[in-house]
Amino acid sequence: MLDDKDIQKLSSILATKKDFSELKSDFLELKSDFDGFRSEIKSFKTETRESFTELNQKLDDLTEVVMSNHDKRIETLEEKVV
Repeated sequence: MLDDKDIQKLSSILATKKDFSELKSDFLELKSDFDGFRSEIKSFKTETRESFTELNQKLDDLTEVVMSNHDKRIETLEEKVV
């Protein structure tokens, strides 16, 4: 038969309702933090995509300007050489 000493040993080893309640609370807090991180990563991904799209457009515009001026410079040099 179990006496008080055995019951105390078992209760110190086994998880109690309070332990499970604390574990559940910690888990819910972690879940909330994870959901927050997920939301922040989505926002960062969207902002990054928009920034790269804008940067690509600016690079395309710059390339167009440089190339159009480049042709004119080559023509001017050809005229000077000939």
